[in-house]
Amino acid sequence: MMNRCMKPLSQPRRHILTECLPMIILLLLVCASALATDLPNKDILPVYSSLKPNIKFWTDVYSNYTTRQGIIHDRDQVNLIYEVIPLVSQGQTKARKINRKRIKKAKKKHKNILLRLAAGHKPQSKTEKDVAMLFGPEAKLKSFKNAAYQIRCQIGQKDRFRQGIIRSGAYLDAFRKIFAKHGLPQDLAYLPHVESSFNVKAYSKFGAAGIWQFTRSTGRRFLDIDYVRDERRDPFLATEAAVKLFKENHSKLGNWPMAITAYNHGANGMLRAKKRHGNFESVFNKYSSRTFGFASRNFYTEFLAARHVVRHYKKYFGNLPLDKPQTFTQIKMPGYLSFDDMARHFKLMPSKLAQLNPALRKPVLTGQKYIPKGYRLKLPPKVDLTAIPKKYLKKKQKRSHFHTVRRGESAYLIAKIHGIKLNDLIIANNLNRRATIYPKQNLIIPGMPPQKPQVKKTLAKPDKAPKIVMASSKNFPAKTSSKKKLGKAPSYHVTFSPVEQLKKAEASGQQKQSAQAVTIASAKNKFSPGVVTGNLRIFDQHQKNGRTYGFIEVASEETLGHFGDWLEIKTQRLRGLNGLAFGRSIRLHQKLKIPLNKVNKDIFEERRFLFHKEIEEDFFSAYKLTDAGEYIVQTGDNIWSLCQEKFEVPLWLLIKYIPELNPENLHPGQMIRFPVVEPL
Repeated sequence: MMNRCMKPLSQPRRHILTECLPMIILLLLVCASALATDLPNKDILPVYSSLKPNIKFWTDVYSNYTTRQGIIHDRDQVNLIYEVIPLVSQGQTKARKINRKRIKKAKKKHKNILLRLAAGHKPQSKTEKDVAMLFGPEAKLKSFKNAAYQIRCQIGQKDRFRQGIIRSGAYLDAFRKIFAKHGLPQDLAYLPHVESSFNVKAYSKFGAAGIWQFTRSTGRRFLDIDYVRDERRDPFLATEAAVKLFKENHSKLGNWPMAITAYNHGANGMLRAKKRHGNFESVFNKYSSRTFGFASRNFYTEFLAARHVVRHYKKYFGNLPLDKPQTFTQIKMPGYLSFDDMARHFKLMPSKLAQLNPALRKPVLTGQKYIPKGYRLKLPPKVDLTAIPKKYLKKKQKRSHFHTVRRGESAYLIAKIHGIKLNDLIIANNLNRRATIYPKQNLIIPGMPPQKPQVKKTLAKPDKAPKIVMASSKNFPAKTSSKKKLGKAPSYHVTFSPVEQLKKAEASGQQKQSAQAVTIASAKNKFSPGVVTGNLRIFDQHQKNGRTYGFIEVASEETLGHFGDWLEIKTQRLRGLNGLAFGRSIRLHQKLKIPLNKVNKDIFEERRFLFHKEIEEDFFSAYKLTDAGEYIVQTGDNIWSLCQEKFEVPLWLLIKYIPELNPENLHPGQMIRFPVVEPL
C-alpha cells in the first residue's frame, strides 16, 4: 500500500502548482536577497536616515568649500557649523603656520562663547546670538558646555575633489569592472575619492601609499613591497588587493557599511563594535572607544557623499576634461633586467615607461637595482612585444652595500675607501651639493661587488680634493642637488678592508687633504632629515654548537615579523631564543639574539638597511620639515596618540629628531620639541 505522503498529485493540483511556480521562485529570490544583505531597506549600500546630516556635511566639504576655507564645526554633530574662515593657500610661504593660528583663534573664540552661554549669560553680540540659535530655544546649559570641548576644523576639499574626478577618468571604469568580476559592489570603486583623490603618488605621513592608501603592514598581505618595487602605487594591482581586503571584511562583518568602515578602522575593531551594538546605524550613533575616532565614525558617510558628488559632478563642477582610460599590455620579466635596457628595447622614453609602472621604485629607475624577475612590466597597448634578448638578462639582483659614517669621515674619503666615484656616492644617497654627511648616517655604496675588492695597484695621488665645506649648523641640511659634479675620486684598487683603509689614510695624512670635507655635527645639531641613521649592524657574532648567532639593537618601526622575514625564519624561533612570551612585543633599543645560519650577516644587514632606507626615502619624497613645535606632556598621554593626533608625524621621525627620547617613559610636565612637516 502506497504511503499517503507518496501519493501522486492529481492533475488539477499539478496544474495549479505549475502556474504558481514562477511567482514562488521570484518570492524566494527576493527573500533570499533581503536576508543576504541583512539591511533594513534592502540596499547593500544604504543611506540611513540618521546619517543624512553627516552626508550633507561631507557633500558640502567636497563640492562647496575649497582648501582655502576652514569649517569650524561640532565634532559629533558635524552639520552644526559655527563659522567658515579663510585660509592661506598651501603653496604660500609659512601657510601651515598661518593657518594653524587662524584655526586656533577661531576655535578659541567659539569655545569662549559656548562657555559664557553654559554659565547662563545671555548672548549679547550677533555672533553669540547666532551660536545660541544653532542649539534652539530649548537648549540646556549642559549642551553648551559639552559643545565647547567638541569644536574642530574641517578644511574644504572642493579643488582637490575636482582634480580627483578628472584623474579618476583613467581608472574608474576599469575599477568597477574589477569589483564586478569578483562579485562585489561596483560602487566600491568610488572609495579612492575619499582616500587619495585618485592621486597615484599619494603618501600619508604615517606611510599609507597609493590610490587605495594601503599601509605597509596591510599591503604586504596582498602585494609585493620592498626597496625595488611597491605595488601599493600601482592602481590596478592595488585595486585587486582592495578586492581581497573587502571580501575578508564582508565575510567577517556581514554587511557593507561595516565592511567599508573596517577599511579605515580594521575588521577586529568593527567586530567589537558590532558585538556591542549589533547593526551599523547603532554603531554610528552610539559606539565609543579610544580608537573609534572622528575619521572612523565618518568614513562610511564620506564614502556615500563622495559617491553622490561623483555621480552628479556636472551639477557641482560643470563639464570636466576627464583623463582618458589607461590602457596597456604586459610582459613578464624572464629574469632581472635593467630599466634603461627595457626602455631601449621597446623603444620608449624612460619617463613614459616609468609612468606606466609606478610600482617600480627610484632605485630601479636610476639603475641602482634591476627590474625584479617575474615582474609584469606594463607597456603601451600597441608596442611590439619582441622577445627580450638573452644578453639583457641578469641572473641576480644587484646587491646593496652600506657604510656607517664615523666621526671625522667625509664623503670624499668614503668614496676613496670603497673605490667609487664621489659623484656616484652623492647621487645614490641623494646628498646635497656639498656632499654633507653625518655621524652614524648609513650610506649606500653604489656598484660595490659582494666580495671585497682585491689588490692590483697602489693608491694614486689625487690632483686636487673637491671643495666640500663643513655640515651646516642649522637643523635642516641644504636642498639636495645631484646634477652638479663635484669631481672624481682617484682611481685605485683597495688592498684591505674599508676600516683598515681608513686607518691607513689617517696614518698617512691623506685625510688632511680633504679637511674641509669632515662633517661632524655639533652637539646641538643631532638631527639630519632624509638620511638613515642608527646602528643597524649585527654585533657580538659568535658560534655555539656549530651554529652562528649575533645580537642586534631594535630600531624604530621594527617588529619580530620583520626580523623573521629578513632571517627567513618563524618569529616563534626568535621568541624562544630571547625568552619572549607569545603576545609580548619588543621595545625600542632592546637587545635581541638572532640566528645567522640560514641568512648570513651581510644579507640580513642589507635587508634591514633597505627597509629603513625605503621608509625614509618615501617620506621625504612627499614631505619637508619646515618648523619645530613644543608640547608639554599631559597626564594620560602616550607616544602613539601624541604622534597621531598632536604632532602628526610618524614615531620614527620623532625618535630621529630626539634621539634621547624614551617613548615608554613619558611623564607629565615633560617638554617635547617635535618637527613640523608639510607636503612638498
